[in-house]
Amino acid sequence: MHADDVFETALSPWWRRGVVLALAVGFTLEILITFQAYRGAAPIPETVLDPEGRVVFTGAEVTSGQQVFLKYGLMENGSIWGHGAYLGPDFSALALHELGLAVQGEAARSLFGRDLENLSPAEARAAAAQAARILKENRYDPARGVLTFTAAEARSFKSQIAFWTDYFADPAATSGTPGNCAD
Repeated sequence: MHADDVFETALSPWWRRGVVLALAVGFTLEILITFQAYRGAAPIPETVLDPEGRVVFTGAEVTSGQQVFLKYGLMENGSIWGHGAYLGPDFSALALHELGLAVQGEAARSLFGRDLENLSPAEARAAAAQAARILKENRYDPARGVLTFTAAEARSFKSQIAFWTDYFADPAATSGTPGNCAD
């Protein structure tokens, strides 16, 4: 057998068909998954209200915040839902943790008349269970585009504004961001 004989062996015409088929199936699945992700995405409410009916924030402010996030490349500093850079915090995890603590603290005061730190372990579990029920409740009205926060959620949101404003104003804490992002 001569060395040139190896290269003269004809390839099956099915390898090209297989590649084309794999590409077609792969791209079709990617397109379908993308459509499903957009269709199943959580809505951005037009308005978020506190229990007294005062506006906490609007959908336009959410969109504006998304633009600030993109403008300053904040995905280079932290992450959203655990996806992103490792220079800063997971913004969503930290905000949700603080929200959970605020609602749990409110539940502790409502159920037992004491702060969370002063509860027995059994009482703390009861406050945590109450907080879980409150946080899982869907208070979004899709017909009006309105989400209603509890008082604890509204207070937590307002405290988060101050926290993140201070965080982004500190250049030492925000390595990976281009300058002061606290606007």
